[in-house]
Order: sequence, then structure tokens, then C-alpha cells
Amino acid sequence: MGVDSVQLKWVSWRRAVVVLLVVGVVAVAVTSSALWVGQSGAMHEVPLDGALRDVPRCLVGRNHAGGDASVSVGERFRKSVGRLLGDCGRYKSPATQVHLLMLSQLVGGSSGFRVPVPSVVLEPLLNEEAAIEFFGESVVSQHIGGWAFHSGSRAIVGESHSYQVVAALSDWAKGRATSVFVGGRAVPLSGFARHALNSAGALDSDLEWQMLVVMRWAKRGVAWRNKFNELVSLDSCMTKLLDRADEAESSPSMVRVSCAGTHILQALVSLSLMDEESPFLGGVIRERLAATLERWLSKVIQGQEEDGRWSVGWLVDREAPGGVEARLVADVLVTGHLLEAVLLLGEVGLDACVSKGVVWLGDVMAADSVRSLGSICPRTHALRVVLTR
Repeated sequence: MGVDSVQLKWVSWRRAVVVLLVVGVVAVAVTSSALWVGQSGAMHEVPLDGALRDVPRCLVGRNHAGGDASVSVGERFRKSVGRLLGDCGRYKSPATQVHLLMLSQLVGGSSGFRVPVPSVVLEPLLNEEAAIEFFGESVVSQHIGGWAFHSGSRAIVGESHSYQVVAALSDWAKGRATSVFVGGRAVPLSGFARHALNSAGALDSDLEWQMLVVMRWAKRGVAWRNKFNELVSLDSCMTKLLDRADEAESSPSMVRVSCAGTHILQALVSLSLMDEESPFLGGVIRERLAATLERWLSKVIQGQEEDGRWSVGWLVDREAPGGVEARLVADVLVTGHLLEAVLLLGEVGLDACVSKGVVWLGDVMAADSVRSLGSICPRTHALRVVLTR
């Protein structure tokens, strides 16, 4: 055998080894990735835009309050409704305007009320001629990852939940492609949803609402990279929310940034109903969600006070705000939010608990006892409960 022949065989053998090593490394990487994102079965990585649905998933609760249906406002609540509509009309932050939209759609058919035109204008839901006021450029910002709302210095609702605005507008879109008028031009609502997907996984005070946007807009069976270059999916996002729920049960500081934990319960309820109507979660995550929700509903029953209200310490021991008015505002906030979540879920076993809470809340709202401008959020959710119950 000649020298050239020996060298040729050596080169061929070395190339074969290199090829085998490369294939092995790739196989290990692919397998590791599949194991990480494979809790829901087959899943593949897609670009950010490839993970975004054309229209949002709809949330239809078993006992859904609000929506397009208006209710008749009796004499008992006319003073509270009129005062709240007036307060909402004075402030143009996105969070305040979404609360106005919640209430105006509910009482819009009632005679005798001057309902301010919300600054939020959804193209399919309100015609363009009704759009007297629009969002100014000062309350929205455009990023590489999409559009985002922010309240700036004009925030009047206690916490500035920018993703709550997107989640609420997504529900009102009712599964349709929707635009929001911003500074005189139409911006697709999906542009705001894209921002949520691009930020998915960030732990901040807006996490519950961010997850509700992600769960409405992200496709199932795919993973995408957020702005931190982390690979995320519906299941991984849901895991973060469930971890947050576990932590909140023993952490007063965690509860403080989610309206006394009520937003976490609202998110758990909403996501459970969405998955029930059109499954998108993996089996393991679905079971964990069900167990967590059952545990939290037990705490709702246990945390109710004798007169029917819930306080900020319903979930975990926490000192109530000082002062009679501050305590009342906090109790209206917690009671209204919890009742909205329970009514949306429609749990028959909670009827007695709900009835007791609605009576207390109705008495407070009928007396028009809560009037501070910082109570726009508590009053809105409270009135939505008592007017639709």
C-alpha cells in the first residue's frame, strides 16, 4: 500500500470522527431543548412574530359580568354611578380610561346618565365618529418589541397596570382583529400584545396582567425568545404565575403589589376558564393550576369577615391601612375584586359566601361612602358586581 493511500484513509477516518462528534453535539442540544420546552408535547422554537396569534382568545366566564350588555341602574346606586362617571371623565390615564370603559359599557343604556366618551377607542366596538378624545402620545410608547401603555404623571388609579389595559381591550375585541386609536392613528392591538410576549417572564408588579395578555395572544405548541434571550412558552409563563401564587400565600410584601392578591386570583380564574374552553396548557401545568385555584378558593371562604366583606389580610396576615376611610376603600377594593373573580368562575359551592359579600358591598355603594379620586378602581369593580348580581 502506498503512502498516498495510507494518508487518504487517515484523512477520511478523521473526517468521519469529526462528523460524528458534530452530529452528537447537535443531537444533545436538540434533545435538551426538547426536554426543556416539551412539557406540553411536541414544541418548536419560532420567531417572536411567529408566536403571536392574529386575534386574541376569548374569555367567556360561566357568569360573565359586563361586556356589551347594559343594565338598568336603580335609584339605589344612581349617586355612586354618577359620581364615578364624572371622576373617570376628568382623568385620561389608560388605566382610568379602561375602568371608564368597563362602567360605561355596563350603564350606557341607562337613561339620565351623561357617560363621558372614553379616550380608549376600539375600532370594531365604537365608531370613529364617537371618538372625541384620543390617547395622546404621552400615554403610549413604541418599542422595538411593540407598543406599550403607561400612565405617566396623570395616573389616578392606585397601581398602574399597563397590561391590564391590553388584557381588558383584548376581551372586548371578542376574537376580532382590533385597532386602538393613538394620537389620531390606528395601532393594531396585536402591537401591544407583542410587547407582552417580548417581555414574558419578567417578574414585576404587572406580572398577573402580563400573563393574561400572553395567554390570550400566544400560540400553543411553540416557544419563542423574549428580550432577555430566554426561551419561553405558554407553560413556562404559567409556571411563573403559579410560583408567584405559591409565594403570595406566605409573603405579605408579594400580596402588596397585586391588590392584596386579588389580581393573582383573577388571573388563575381567567386562565382556567380559557383553558377549559379551548385547551392550550400542558397536562401537568393544568393539574397544578386546578390545585392552586382550589386552594385559593378555600382561602376566599375562610378569609371572609362576619359582615360579608374581605380585608387586605384575607390571604395572608397583613396590617390594614390606618384611618376609617382608607380601611373602607381597601375593603371595597378587595371585596369587589374577589367577588368579580368568583362570579366569573360561577362556583355553586360559593353561593352563600357571594350573597353575603354582595349585600355588604351593595350597602356601601348605595350610601356613596367611598368618594376619593384614588378609589376609582375599587368603585368600578364594586359597582360592576352589585349592578350585575
